[in-house]
Amino acid sequence: MVEYEIKALKADGVNFNFKRGFLYHQKDKNLHTWEIELLCTTDDRMIEKGLYNDKPFIIDVSTGNGHHFVGEALIHNVNEGPDGSNVLFNGLGDLTSG
Repeated sequence: MVEYEIKALKADGVNFNFKRGFLYHQKDKNLHTWEIELLCTTDDRMIEKGLYNDKPFIIDVSTGNGHHFVGEALIHNVNEGPDGSNVLFNGLGDLTSG
């Protein structure tokens, strides 16, 4: 598990704020799973209500060692914990240097 800086996360033009994001490497190098702890959205619609399930997110991820990913991600699972803030995403795309 590698911690990445999540620079941007959007769906339907809505920006999402978050505390942290982690990337899990899968066997397929083009499949990445992020575990993102959300803080809130920029509108009143709550991701925990399922309004964004199976909808594409645009995600921008970078690391301290120069790896970078920009692509599309889909919500994989919503964990409705006490604050309903933990969300898993599956994303397709390459992590590239630069």
